[in-house]
Amino acid sequence: MDCPWASCAALYDAGAATSDDFYAIDPDGPNAGATAFAAWCGMSLPRGGWTLVGHYYSGGGTMSSAGAAVGATPVTLDGVTSQRLSDATIAAFGPATYLVQSGTLHTRKAACDTYYQLFSPASWATSTNYATVRCSKDLVDWGASFDPTGISLNTQAGSGNWELNFCRSSGSTNGTTAQWVYNGPGVVQGDDLCANGGGPNNADKWLWVRDQPQLCGAGQVDCPYASCMAIRDAGLFASDGAYPIDPDGPNAGAPAFDAYCLMSAGGGGWTLVARVYGAAPYTFTYAAWPTLTPTGTVTNFSPSLLEDTVFPSYQTVGGNELLFYDATAACGAGEHRLMQTGTLLGGATLPAFLGALPAADCTYLTCASLPASNRITPVFLNTGCSNPFYPAGGGSNLPGSQVGINVSTTGIPVRFTVKSVDWDTGIGGTTPPDGSYAAGEVDILGDGVNSWTAHVVALFVR
Repeated sequence: MDCPWASCAALYDAGAATSDDFYAIDPDGPNAGATAFAAWCGMSLPRGGWTLVGHYYSGGGTMSSAGAAVGATPVTLDGVTSQRLSDATIAAFGPATYLVQSGTLHTRKAACDTYYQLFSPASWATSTNYATVRCSKDLVDWGASFDPTGISLNTQAGSGNWELNFCRSSGSTNGTTAQWVYNGPGVVQGDDLCANGGGPNNADKWLWVRDQPQLCGAGQVDCPYASCMAIRDAGLFASDGAYPIDPDGPNAGAPAFDAYCLMSAGGGGWTLVARVYGAAPYTFTYAAWPTLTPTGTVTNFSPSLLEDTVFPSYQTVGGNELLFYDATAACGAGEHRLMQTGTLLGGATLPAFLGALPAADCTYLTCASLPASNRITPVFLNTGCSNPFYPAGGGSNLPGSQVGINVSTTGIPVRFTVKSVDWDTGIGGTTPPDGSYAAGEVDILGDGVNSWTAHVVALFVR
């Protein structure tokens, strides 16, 4: 009764199962409605995560059943009788895409399998709204372009059919003649196998469903999305904003909570973990970064709120990349990114990464001897305005437009800087900063303290 997986797609998208096999699923949710049942999951089909809900056996039988299930369960790939789940069970998958796979003589190994992409018919009894059939021997030509949408399957009224077939007559292009594929043996039918231009319909048919992924709710215990990146990859985002995530995974640890996702910059999928504001009191001092816990207005997700804020995501969301972002004002021509790294964190959270990376001394003024582990070459560095990564005045830059991480000079440390530390620029310095050497939280003016108090630097991980 408490099965957490609603479908094969849920298993696949969460990385819990990737091989074709039977798995327990519960389309109407745990501890509600019908009990979980075994379903065959087509994980190797294009996009993966397809649930087999019907198999028409062309050696006899019918799929018409007034909404009731047909044959025994679970539905199998190679049974010798027709099988289909009930309308109610299929409807429990909710908004979904349906796929009809056509073989020949009871096998899926047809000369050219036909896959039918179905679009949003109103009911199972309305023979409309089908489009775009592809025919492929190995499915390679589907590639990334295969992204069907739809919410229901229909049949031709009164005859138990499954699909409308747009089939090719020759060459590699689909034909334009629509033909209904009738689910009965020995019926003269058009070219439903993209093969020989007509003849008896000897083909078995397999009906697959892939439900649309759904956003989680705050407090949900079985949320499969660990970060904003996971939400982006599932295609569930519409814009920047708050989305529930569950960094420790479904049915483990804490339930899902809201986090701010930046989807419109740098490829999207960024999870907000902190806001760093240069004015006192200082929260993001050098020593504090590895152990900071939630503080500030964590329910206000505006990346431009002028306060130091540590979000719950700071200690829980891991990733590979960092983004430093100024939502308070554009830096250059409409650009709010200040600095974006490439692969850096290795899947760790930001505080865990910083805590594990030993500080390194930067040779006075030049930093030429800074170890490679303490320097990165950003994939994006904003030079459109004076900012912590393009400061005005004082000191010499690190070679090659690099950024230093966990750097100190003559005992004065800073977490992120592009200059010799004693020229007091960067993010995450000491407190209090002095008037001519040590940086505070956010300093953009070499050889003089400038806390950039009209700005806040928002930190994102991906």
